[in-house]
Amino acid sequence: MKEEDRPRFSEDDIINWATRGTVNLVAREQFLEDTCTCFSVAETVEAAYRHIRGDVKAETLSARDLAIYVGSPYIMTDDVISGGKCWPELAYNFIIKEGMLTEEQCSYESEKYKELAYNNRRPRPRKVSRFHIDDFEILYDEKLIVEALKTIPALAMVISIDHFFFEWKDVFEIYEPKPQTYDNNYDLHTVTVVGYGRCNITGKEYWIIKNSWGNKWGDKGFAKILKGSKYFVHSASYPVIYKERSPSYETWVDRHVVKRNACVYNECCLSFRSLKSDGELFIDLTTYLAFGKNYVRWNHEKTGNPLFILLFSSHICLYDMTDNVGSVRDEPVYEITKEMVVFADDGQVQKIPYGSLRDEFKEAVDFYCWRRSEMLQLQTEHMAERKLNQNTNFDGSQLKKAFGGGYTGLTNLGNSSYMAATMQVVLSTSLFSVGFYDVQSLKEAFEKATADPSVDLNMQTLLHPHFWKDLSFVLHDKVKLAHGLLSGEYSLAPVKKQSEKQEGIPPQMFKTTMAASYSKFSSMKEQDAYEFFLHFLIQINNLHTDGGRRGRPMFDPSSGFTFDIDLRPTSGVPFFRRCFSLSLIIPTDGPSTSISLRNCLSSSNFNLSEKRMHEQSDWEARLNSFPKYLVMHMQRFVKEPGVENKLDVRIDVDDIINIGHLHRERGQNGGRYELIGFISHLGTSIDHGRYIAHILKRGSWVVFDDDKVGEYCEGGIPDKGNGYLYFFERMEKRTFCRR
Repeated sequence: MKEEDRPRFSEDDIINWATRGTVNLVAREQFLEDTCTCFSVAETVEAAYRHIRGDVKAETLSARDLAIYVGSPYIMTDDVISGGKCWPELAYNFIIKEGMLTEEQCSYESEKYKELAYNNRRPRPRKVSRFHIDDFEILYDEKLIVEALKTIPALAMVISIDHFFFEWKDVFEIYEPKPQTYDNNYDLHTVTVVGYGRCNITGKEYWIIKNSWGNKWGDKGFAKILKGSKYFVHSASYPVIYKERSPSYETWVDRHVVKRNACVYNECCLSFRSLKSDGELFIDLTTYLAFGKNYVRWNHEKTGNPLFILLFSSHICLYDMTDNVGSVRDEPVYEITKEMVVFADDGQVQKIPYGSLRDEFKEAVDFYCWRRSEMLQLQTEHMAERKLNQNTNFDGSQLKKAFGGGYTGLTNLGNSSYMAATMQVVLSTSLFSVGFYDVQSLKEAFEKATADPSVDLNMQTLLHPHFWKDLSFVLHDKVKLAHGLLSGEYSLAPVKKQSEKQEGIPPQMFKTTMAASYSKFSSMKEQDAYEFFLHFLIQINNLHTDGGRRGRPMFDPSSGFTFDIDLRPTSGVPFFRRCFSLSLIIPTDGPSTSISLRNCLSSSNFNLSEKRMHEQSDWEARLNSFPKYLVMHMQRFVKEPGVENKLDVRIDVDDIINIGHLHRERGQNGGRYELIGFISHLGTSIDHGRYIAHILKRGSWVVFDDDKVGEYCEGGIPDKGNGYLYFFERMEKRTFCRR
């Protein structure tokens, strides 16, 4: 390589594997959108082999190979090909199974990609690969990433980037991301991190990354990005390759018995069927995904994976003798048995007893049966704290049981009421219920899903292809959630009178998918329901924007919540902000403990950040349009130095309001709204308490308190004064949701 083509690395670098020859200095350029993950993963595997073998001139591995077989299908629009998008774990799982090809075997050229797009996209048979990995690790803590870089030459790092990142060409400066706002949306991007350092002048720590946008970006394809920014790094992953591999490693069975924490699901990835509900569950030994008995053949037909572990559970009736009476225990106990199931190509199914399996298989199966103690402990503590009568609401009002579509509860996963309450209200609106459930089947969504449907956001929420045409890599988790809540399949009236309690469905995969884009929601602590609501709509909106860039007309369900606000200071330049809600300040002047919603709306400084409030106190905010659904956020949590207090003030909310006076053109028609739901917070702070949702369904109010669902008796009205989020629907040209 010529000297002028080499990156100019700094002397401040503490560790830089690129200077040791382990990482290829040639920055390849991705011709297609969304193939950044494939390039980054290929770089990590290539660097790992160079590091193990000590050969700095080892073959270059093919990113095209991963993009074809792992990423989303390719789409040709106006001579532009897009596709290949995937998460690093999907690519690593594919390499464990199939290995990687070299650049010589599968070169990355745009003309061949165009030919590929026109010819069924995935040629067969695939060439034989010599580059496999044994395992992979994912790190979410920057301290662990630093430790890993001391021995690992390259990691695939998922980061958030803004529009400034696309044009970054500074050689010596450190790129610092700006906080995410409505005007500065982030996109997820994958880069290869090869080291870190610390600037001796400013003291700022940074990562050394290699991008896949060619040598004209940054410093010949390399750059420094700020370390320690909470807005930036999501995760980093790297392959694990054992130096001494067993002679039978190349056999199919040995390559698929991966002894790691891949088995974390205790339910079907397409439904909420589990060992507890169905009594049996099939575990795919290739992907370690679980399938119910009604869906296992779908997976076999789609993937061709033949080996499954069949888990049986049988209920054991135990007696509790603590009270010397011998009553039956409330909590059931299950005994699990296992079998190996082989699906042959001719459709025959062969079962093999567990006792005759090899030790490696037994270890993998036993590991699947292991349960995460932290989550179970939190669930037990949460239910012990509640112990509420299923026929009585938290305010003492009487409820009657509700069953059927739209009346399904969500099991608390351990302080997850913020997610349950938010999704119950959002999926009850007509835009989301129609787009996520009414017009698409579960099987159709699964066939269009990625290799791992448990992390595909589309499959876990269910969007119709009319809305998300050709965008098969998005939103897997919401398909499953919408089907679970709206179908009524998991909310059937009990046969026996004594067992009227509704079990609810556990949204574990949906939570995992949402936490992939914001690690805060992976915590077992209670979070802010308003923050989760905004994050959810931003993800939907980003996917809509992503599809719109490819020239495909798409319907965005989040557009029903979107509106523009004109913000005009008394002195300065006015600007507008696109919002999903009105964030209202609660006036606390005076001794009154009750205030009307109109008084909160009279304040003209709503939807302003604290920075804007400090810059200037006099603002005038006006709406440019009226959304179909208007969400009002009451700022009950006030941050003070060292503490966060909750305002215990009642809000007087009318069932029908008119906000025509808030429009830029005062008195504008179309400002009449009707209250359709609200979310209340019970507790003293965000970290201590829980959320419940009240939704107006078919003229009656229904309360959703995690897995507890109850309808108010005739004429019953809930207490609306303690609301945290209020949901209104515009009355003009309304479309009622049947759910």
